[in-house]
This record gives sequence, structure tokens and C-alpha cells, in this order.
Amino acid sequence: MKKVSNIVLLILCFTLCIPSIAFSATSSQKAQKIRHHANFYFDLDKNKLEVLTTVISFNTGLAKGNEFLFHDKKMLPKASNGEVYNDTSSGRIEGTVVDTPTGLKAYAVVEQLDEKVETYVHSIFEFDYTTATIRKVMESKKSKTIIVSWLFASLGYYEISYGSEIGNRYSLIDNKRLFADGFIINSRDVISTAFSLNPHPKSLNYGVFCSTKKPEDCNFITSGGKLGAKVKVKRNEEAYVYDKKTKIGTTSRSFNAGATKIQTVKTNNKYFHWEITGTRNGNSKVIFNSPMDDIEMSVSPSNKYLILIAEDTAKDMFTIHSSVVHIFDLETLTLVRKYNSHAKALALDVYWKSDELYMIDYHTDYYPSAFYYIPSALHMPAPGYDVLAQETHFDTFSYEGLFHIIQPRAIKWATMHIEFESQPAFTMNGRNFVPLKEFAKAFGIKYAKAKDNITFTRDKLKASLPLKNSGILQTKDNDFVPLGKWNEALGLYLSTNDLLDYGELIFYGSKSAAVAGYQPIPTSEDYYSQLLKRDESGYVEEQRWLAVGKNFEQDTVRGASITLHRNNTMRLNGIDNPFVGKTITIEIYTPDLQTLITKVPVTLGKDYMYDITVPITPLKHARVTVIVPAVDNEYYGYTLQVPPAFNKNVF
Repeated sequence: MKKVSNIVLLILCFTLCIPSIAFSATSSQKAQKIRHHANFYFDLDKNKLEVLTTVISFNTGLAKGNEFLFHDKKMLPKASNGEVYNDTSSGRIEGTVVDTPTGLKAYAVVEQLDEKVETYVHSIFEFDYTTATIRKVMESKKSKTIIVSWLFASLGYYEISYGSEIGNRYSLIDNKRLFADGFIINSRDVISTAFSLNPHPKSLNYGVFCSTKKPEDCNFITSGGKLGAKVKVKRNEEAYVYDKKTKIGTTSRSFNAGATKIQTVKTNNKYFHWEITGTRNGNSKVIFNSPMDDIEMSVSPSNKYLILIAEDTAKDMFTIHSSVVHIFDLETLTLVRKYNSHAKALALDVYWKSDELYMIDYHTDYYPSAFYYIPSALHMPAPGYDVLAQETHFDTFSYEGLFHIIQPRAIKWATMHIEFESQPAFTMNGRNFVPLKEFAKAFGIKYAKAKDNITFTRDKLKASLPLKNSGILQTKDNDFVPLGKWNEALGLYLSTNDLLDYGELIFYGSKSAAVAGYQPIPTSEDYYSQLLKRDESGYVEEQRWLAVGKNFEQDTVRGASITLHRNNTMRLNGIDNPFVGKTITIEIYTPDLQTLITKVPVTLGKDYMYDITVPITPLKHARVTVIVPAVDNEYYGYTLQVPPAFNKNVF
């Protein structure tokens, strides 16, 4: 059984707790762009589930994390079902985070195999962000055949099948069977032009259920698999006509993309010839007329652009030549962009992120998937990014104005960080790109563009970069410059810190400092840990350590950790407490140590390593001091922030 190290998780949590003193004074006026991740760590040997939530700001690239521990056997996978086999080597299962009418939730599918009897079991677990509680949604029956389960968390249902059986769909809310007599259409079916909807949703996160008995009877799917508003669905089928006299076959198809109608006609006379016509406001225009073996089409979410991927296999039907990507404006029916797929790789499909940004999936043996940003014609490879995999994070913002959305990079100097105007810093192909406007303003850099290069000045230091072949990405509003020798010439030396879901670009004033690593994280006078003793007057402070980071709901002193959670629980984590195996009394005071708020009895258990979560009285204070007995009339004091109510829109 894979083990999860408490120490590693603690280090990770503290690393995520990042300081924030912004360069920009306008940050408070901007809407916060927040990304939520959740990871589940199961340790069946210890009947333990740990949920690590990570919050990432796309305004700054900063991140912070929280850990939640659960021991209730009823809410965990049964060890008797076998080993968990769909986790990573660290025991991690990535959760799928979605917004629901009852708040933000994260779901994880656990796949178990009992090798002795060769049986499979799948379970689904739900973490509720608002209440910080866990729920076992379902546990499948044991099966001798492989179980296949699909999670459609954003629509509130899951699908499960045993062996070669046809899968059944069930609600994530109450496990009731759903959609037994019909079929489901999702955004991929509409974007690929296989179906058209009226009304047409502007989001990418929707599903439509149509009855088999009445295919015209369709409804949008709402949370939990319930049926919502009715929607008209048109299947954009092909019609084939064969002329016996000319021996020419013609295939035609039409579909509506908003107010524009697209008509395709493909004739087969020794080779395929395509004619594609667009009609808007009664005016028709041929937008494509050429021999081509195949054409795939895709429409942007709000029907702004039409993409044609033309595939020419030449004489050899088994040798795919470079696909040609055409981008048309659906309002004007004009060609906006045209480019050959890179490395002569077959372009397989398009996955829209916004009306101006998409991921294009190439034949991965030849070229990785890539972002393409239409306004600036930016083609950005994204190695390792699986466009077919379900995105598991939840973003509170749209991607308008963004062109690289995998992982932001925070830019830090000493105790400060940069506020981004729009697109954060990012890493691509091993190079770190920074937005020039914000970077120059933060570090006092003056720059000037000439015909062939860009020059930088910082105090008496100077540097330059060629505009071509240096990797600079130019957009209408900003330039994104890859870091390298030029910033070192300006006295800005880089050290990077890459974690699971985000990263940091940390700058130092010398190369040796950058190699050495981190500078101290700033502290807060309001949150601290203490070594205390007790006399007739009460508790007396012997020593104090200021808390570090930004997550002041947790602190550690001498290897013992206390965390306050918003579901009125308190977590204790540590090693070698002298009271292991005994019941201790934890006291919670006001920070001045004058008013006792409550007492909490806790049994530490017999293991020298303890990790316990206990219920506590709801705390109505902003700050409290938690006091834990240590040894020889010594106590550990933790002055912590009482967690506010969860808000998905606040970092």
C-alpha cells in the first residue's frame, strides 16, 4: 500500500502559503481570478483520507493550500476491496472540482483490485468545500470483469459499466438512475458541427438529453442530472446522391452557426473536391473551393469563428501530409488566419477555451498539442498537456484576453510580488515568459523598441534582445519576453520553484543568491507560536516564533502542528508527544491568554506519530490561541486565525 508522508504534506502546505505584498496599487480594484485544485490521498492501512485543496490566483500566480483529514471508516474505501490502483506513486488521486447549486465540490473516483480473488470495485467520493466534509457517493458491486466509470461532475452524474455491458448513468446527488431511454449531446458534439442547438449556449459546460422515443423532445441537463429548459436540436446529417450517368457522387451537409449558415458540398470524381459556402443576412460567399481528401470543422463557443482543418493525403492514402488550418470570421465570412500544422503533423481536433483561444490536438507521435491564440496568431506548444483528458480544476473566470492557461507563474522579489494586468507569467518549452509592461514597471526597467531589437536599461545596466528569433511573443496589449541573459545583465538573477499545480519565478540581486535559494518568508505579528509555562497567575510566555506565510489557520512548533478548519474541527499532527496513549485537555483562549473560550479533551492514541481531527465549539472570534500540554510544565501555544466562511471567489 502506498503511504502518504505527513511530513511531506506539511512541507507542501507551508510552501504553498505564500506572502503577498504587491507591486501594483490597483490590484484591489480588479476582479479576482481564482483556480481551485483538489487532490485526494487515501491510506487504507490507517483508515485515513487526506484532501489537499490548492487555490491559485491568476492575478498574481500565487497559491496557497489547506489539508483536511478524515478517519471515518464509513466514508472511506473498504480495505477488503483490495489495493487502490489508479493513484500515483505518492498515493494521490486528482479530484475533479465543480461548482454546484450548493457550493463548490471535488469528486474522486477510486479504483480497487483484490488480486487474490481478481475482483474490481469502483467508488466515488465527494469533498464539500463549504462544510469541509467528505461523502461517499457510491460503491460499485464487486466484478470479475474490468469496471469502466466515467465522471461527468459538472453535469452532476456518473456512468458505470461492467465488462462489455452498456453503461448506466446515475445522479451524483442521490444515485438515482438517469437518462435510461435517450441519448446525451454535449458541447463537443455542437462545436464539431454534428449538432446545432437553439438557443445556443455561450458556455462550454453543458449537456442536452434527448428522448429516444421523441428525438425532438430535448432538455438541457442541470445539476444532479435533472432536466432543465427545453432546447431545439438539429442533427446536421449528410445527404449522398450518386449520378449514374456521370458516375459522380455528391455529399452535402449544412448547419447553422449563429446567424450564419454553412453549406458543404463534396464531389467524388477520382478525387474529392470541396466547396463550402457561407450565407449571412441573405448574402452568400464561397469560402473554400479546392480538392482535398477530408475536412474537419469546428465552431467557437459563441459562433465567432469557424475552423476548417483540411487534410491532403496526396496519392498515398496512408501517408498524411501537413494539415492546413483555416480560420474564418463567421460574421464577415473572411479568412482571418491560415497556417500549416507544425512538423507535418496531422491536426486531429480542436478544443476551444474561449472564442479566441483553442487547443489543437496533433498526432502526438509527431508534435505535441498546442495553444493557438487567434488575435495575435500565437502558436504555443504544450508538451504533456492531454487535451483529451477531463480538466479537473475549476476556474472562477473566463479566458477572454488570456492565451496560456495551464499554470501561471508568480514573479517574486524579496517580500514582493507582481500583479498582472491580464495574462500571467508562464513556462513554455522550458522557457519562462514574463509580461514586459508589469515586469519593467516592477523592477524599474526602461525599454525601447527599434526595428530589429528591444533595448533595456536598469540604473546603469543595459541589455538588448532581437525582436526576431528570440522567442518574444507579441500581443496587441503586451509583449511576453523569455527570461535569459538579458535579465541577468540587468542584475536580476532567477531561481525557480515548481510545484504540483503552479510555480514561482524568484529574483535575486546576485547570481550566488539565486543559486542559494529562498529568502526568508515574511512574518505576521498577529499570528505566532509560543513556548509557555504556567504559574498561579496563568500562562507565561517563555519564547515566541512568528508564523510564516499566508495560511494563518495553521502553525507548527517543535514538530507539533495545529490546524483550525471551517467545519468546526481541529487537527493535531506530530511526533513523540509525551502523552501518547493518554487523554489530554487542549484549551482555547483569547490571544491575551486572559479568557478561556473552551476546553477540548483529546486522546492521542498509542502510535508515536499522531494525526487526529476533533470537533470543537464554533469559534466566534477572529483569532484564538490554542494551548497544548507538552512536558515538564511546558505548553505549546498557537495563535491562529479562525477560518472565515469559504468563498470560491476570494484568494
